[in-house]
Amino acid sequence: MSSAASSAGAAAAAEQARMIQALKAIGSIVKIESDVFADIIQKSDEPLVVVSKQTRWFKTFYACLTNYKGLFFYAESAEVPVFPDSCEIILAEKIWIPSL
Repeated sequence: MSSAASSAGAAAAAEQARMIQALKAIGSIVKIESDVFADIIQKSDEPLVVVSKQTRWFKTFYACLTNYKGLFFYAESAEVPVFPDSCEIILAEKIWIPSL
């Protein structure tokens, strides 16, 4: 095996290890529809929501992330989300969800 192939294999293995560590660090993320996300927010007394305006393939959308009963819930919406006054909102530059 050439040193270039060996280096490429090592880089791929390192990237896979980083992905596994990222998944371990964040735990479980459940992707849901935006209306289900709104229902979860309504069930919480003082919900904390992270919101990010993002662009993918020339389309703008709003990514939202919250924690409920130990799980993280993620939703995307084409519309600006509206949350209850009891909601604490954190505006983020980007929300990144690892995918395998």
